[in-house]
Amino acid sequence: QHVLSTLYFWSKKYVDAVKNIGNEDIKRVAQRYLTDDHLTITVLRPMQGGFASGTVEIKPQKSNIQKIFLDNGLTILLGEDHSVGVIAIDCVFNAGTRQENPELSGLSMLVSRVWTKGVEKNGQNRGGSLSGFSGRNSIGLSMNVLSDDLSFALDTMQGLLAQPSFPVDEIEHEKTNMVADIDARDDDIASVGFKEL
Repeated sequence: QHVLSTLYFWSKKYVDAVKNIGNEDIKRVAQRYLTDDHLTITVLRPMQGGFASGTVEIKPQKSNIQKIFLDNGLTILLGEDHSVGVIAIDCVFNAGTRQENPELSGLSMLVSRVWTKGVEKNGQNRGGSLSGFSGRNSIGLSMNVLSDDLSFALDTMQGLLAQPSFPVDEIEHEKTNMVADIDARDDDIASVGFKEL
């Protein structure tokens, strides 16, 4: 969404106004708008022979995910779905921005951006994908490949986890990109407003 205004200083006024919002303002707006009168309940289900009608009974699905604990402390969640010929592997670690000290702020984002450098094209050449990710509470790797490439996927993940390369030139390149991203975010009114709230 974009906000248009003829006032050249409108963005600054908007950000200043957002900074002045307090707890009582939020409570007042929530009490006014978050009411049963404004509530909408939607149920999506497949149509069978025409438009759906009547009461919908939603039954909880039993999960087919197995939880496996290894001796080294690793927890594996394994779920099989043979309806598609794809294997998805996610390695997730308890880390992220909430666990960074101020001197190392941004480290998890930097690691996630350079973790797969030089290797991701190997997966793309096989019709798959490989990427790093980070957030407030986690950091990790995500890989999707065709079922026939399971051995390739496991070998690739093992290499990235046990012997990541973290090329120096890529680290410097991503640092520059991160600084540019921060500058762009600070110039975006929606990002500033979200951060202030």
